[in-house]
Amino acid sequence: MKMSRLFAPTMKDSPKGVFDPILKRLVRGGYVAAFGLPEKLFLFPLGMRLWNKTSCRVEETLLSSGFQALRIDEMERNLVNLASGFVKSYRHLPLRFYQKDRHGFNMSGLEEDVKSASGSISALLENLRSALSTSGKEALSGQTVSAEGLNSFVALPAQRSLPWAHGGYRCVACHWCGDENSPIHGPVDVYKGLPGIVEVVDTPGADTIAELCRQLGVRADKTLKTMFYAAEGKKGKEIVVVLVRGDHRISDAKVMKVLGASSLRFADSLEIRETVGDLAGYLGPVGLPKKLKIIADRHVEGVINVVTGANEPGKHLVNVCWGRDFVATLVEDLVCFEKDGSCPLCGASIEETALSRVVTAVVPEESLPEETEVSFQAADGSKKRPTLWSGRVNMDAACVALVPQEGPLPLSFAPFKVSVVVASMKNGDAVAAAEKIADELEKSGADVLHDERDERAGVKFSDAELIGFPAVVVCGRDASEGKVELRLPGKGNELVAIDDVCSRLIEFLSA
Repeated sequence: MKMSRLFAPTMKDSPKGVFDPILKRLVRGGYVAAFGLPEKLFLFPLGMRLWNKTSCRVEETLLSSGFQALRIDEMERNLVNLASGFVKSYRHLPLRFYQKDRHGFNMSGLEEDVKSASGSISALLENLRSALSTSGKEALSGQTVSAEGLNSFVALPAQRSLPWAHGGYRCVACHWCGDENSPIHGPVDVYKGLPGIVEVVDTPGADTIAELCRQLGVRADKTLKTMFYAAEGKKGKEIVVVLVRGDHRISDAKVMKVLGASSLRFADSLEIRETVGDLAGYLGPVGLPKKLKIIADRHVEGVINVVTGANEPGKHLVNVCWGRDFVATLVEDLVCFEKDGSCPLCGASIEETALSRVVTAVVPEESLPEETEVSFQAADGSKKRPTLWSGRVNMDAACVALVPQEGPLPLSFAPFKVSVVVASMKNGDAVAAAEKIADELEKSGADVLHDERDERAGVKFSDAELIGFPAVVVCGRDASEGKVELRLPGKGNELVAIDDVCSRLIEFLSA
């Protein structure tokens, strides 16, 4: 394609009102419009080519992972309706579909059971993670908890200023990533020692864990926080108690998931009084009504000789022990993942980063409910209901996150892989060499942009840098001697014979 025919309004200066460096580059490189950013991405032809190349890579991965394309309204609900007339046996499963729209792909699947669905999601996300990884930017994968349940996702490191970016963590050694609501796996501390005698101690003004530790000379991990919450769910409001160690923060998302709640807030004083009576002061788990639902973080189970509230003003209890002095209704993972933690996959250290989630999928916890009309005969002859799961690929987020702040775009996703630049249209040998090289490369199937504009060489070189071609051929003065300049990533500039440059480029593009 000739550059003079391409609508690519490049900009010399940074656009006003655009602050993210990646979006600045996309605007200056003629990929996207400045208006609408950062909430909306209006694509110019270069942006469309980037979007299409990236989405083709994703679509190929979906197809190779056993997905089929659909076009249907309300995909999840209507997929169940379609399955009710088709799925009669385990041999008809799994069914996996995707639907493409302006901003990405919706995905849904019907599997035999929850275990199969979880396995399918894990395999798909690993395939997409590999497909979206480049030599300069490896895609990461992780899980987080939301009100919907457990979410698996693929993310790309991104600038925090991007609208799709979220604060999170990544492993320094492997491809794990997460955020404060990510599940915490692995063993917990084994508490040892002889239980002491419970005593009431005065702790005036100990309104924080830090002040409590200062007064009693104990570490934060030897204290417990007792928090009362009001949770709204399908059965209405419920007052629950959450127990965590003093050195941990409660993850509201994890508490909501455990309770199946649609909303969660701190219980007010009236709600606490109605639930436990006239308890006052610093609240603790000892002596609470047995009918009260108490959920404890898994780091609380088995604690020995910890400090808790005494349910009296200005007082705490010391030497409180799990089992002897209090128990919980449920023990679950309830605390936030902290930056001083370690990678749950390999145990290496983690670092804070901004992540752009480009693929998400909700991991189901149960099969379709009884009221649905979909059932099938399992391999053992029993009647079962399939498990439905759903996910999303955000192509806008993926395209932006794949673009580096400077330098060439990844070879797999670049809208044009080669730019053939004529330094001066007054040089007949350079013009002829550029036409020959561009024609030969196009015949080989390469995406080539032939810059034959009657512009200054500096303008052309600047545009080539902004657009980010992986390979650039400059046809200049040396063309009269049968040579052109070849620029490849990490290899600098090299004079190459005109007759050899195409074979060199084809070798580079196929590597």
